[in-house]
Amino acid sequence: MILLRRSILFLMAFLLWQNSSAQSVVITEISYNQPIWFASEDWIELYNNTDETIDLAGWVFKDEIDTQSFVFPDNISLGAGELIVLCIDTSSFKSHYPGVEEYTGNFEWGLSGGGELIRLYNDQGYLIDYLVYNDVEPWPTGPNGNGPTLELIHPDLDNTLPESWRESIYPFGSPAVKGWLGVEDNPADYALPSEIHLFQNFPNPFNPATTLSFYLPSAMPVSLVIYNSSGCEVTRLMDDFLLGGIQSVTFDASGLPSGLYYARLNAPSLTTTQSMILLK
Repeated sequence: MILLRRSILFLMAFLLWQNSSAQSVVITEISYNQPIWFASEDWIELYNNTDETIDLAGWVFKDEIDTQSFVFPDNISLGAGELIVLCIDTSSFKSHYPGVEEYTGNFEWGLSGGGELIRLYNDQGYLIDYLVYNDVEPWPTGPNGNGPTLELIHPDLDNTLPESWRESIYPFGSPAVKGWLGVEDNPADYALPSEIHLFQNFPNPFNPATTLSFYLPSAMPVSLVIYNSSGCEVTRLMDDFLLGGIQSVTFDASGLPSGLYYARLNAPSLTTTQSMILLK
């Protein structure tokens, strides 16, 4: 089995070398195992790494099983330097990422949580991009059920290599949002907020639960409190001393009525608020 997989990968590398349009569209982000409490369903992000618009009609996405394939619909193109998300369930994706407009679907199978081969072909049947991702080191392990996605550091890097990838810098990834590192940059120093930051909850609107995430530049005492539209405290999700980094907590509003709610993050140097909509 290992020998067969190596032979297949060698053949794919040869086909890419033969194809002059190789690397025109690059797989740049993979969401293959989100936490059960987020459950946005699987998706991949594609980037047009050329200076020209590419017509994606008739292109094909596959995993390692040939019978499992998704054919891109007509009238879909990708502009120079633009991104698009291919998702297993467009309705679920839109509810979890309401600000993202550049997406298509649905491919009718899930990506393996233990890693697998994924492939992209153009409408002529030429292999454009492929990789075998994994959920164990040296691949980033955070995307395996912990919230982050698998994110390519830069589209010019070899995306078949685990060192070309990182876990996403934002909770639940950044579909269709550019955030490339310079090749010589340090991912740990890139694109994180410079101060305390409360991210927009996912999903929003929500029913009955949503996830709130925030970033702390260093260890500090914080509280995270939910208020209703009248300014009354509904629940206190957190009141603790936390280490620096990205933290996440679930707000379950099962017993609350529909309406507008506010999440307020209080820390020694800053208080910040995000609005949320509960729809039942």
